[in-house]
Amino acid sequence: RTDGMATIPTRRSKAKKKNLDIDIDGAYSRIDRDLELYDRRLRSLQSKRAGYLSPNVVQNRKELHRQALELQRERERDYKSQLLDEFKPILHDEIARITAIPDELCSDKSKLHMIKMRNNLMMRRVTIETERRKAEEWTVPKLIDNILEKRHEDKIEKRRTTSLKPLLMRQRKGTDMGLAGTTEASEA
Repeated sequence: RTDGMATIPTRRSKAKKKNLDIDIDGAYSRIDRDLELYDRRLRSLQSKRAGYLSPNVVQNRKELHRQALELQRERERDYKSQLLDEFKPILHDEIARITAIPDELCSDKSKLHMIKMRNNLMMRRVTIETERRKAEEWTVPKLIDNILEKRHEDKIEKRRTTSLKPLLMRQRKGTDMGLAGTTEASEA
């Protein structure tokens, strides 16, 4: 109650304050518990990430990304040259048709513009097709997966050949010895 002087706490307001104090203490303890939990999770993730993002791993990922970009450029270059080889006969045919138009119907300047337009159109088709392939099939993550898969296959092949070499050498020695033994036995 305020009479302009001071507020006099009543029994009711004291009880509310006590309940609020209890609620606030409970909220603080829950917040502290949650903060501790989040802190533990953060430390756990940071330790995992630290191992994942060690300098060697980062360098390896950069190298993989660089190799994927090189592979993408190489595929793009090869595909462009393949498309140009496919489109060149069509372009030559169209140029022949344009030049065959009589001079009475079309001026030489217009013919040159049409030829230039057809050439430009062909280059746009090639560019669109390579960009489509680049966006759908030659994405960097897919290329990285291909590179890793190829590395894995190479490692397996290398292990096979290195693990089979001693066995093959032993077999060859055994067959050589067996042959030598049979020739000696036949001579005797």
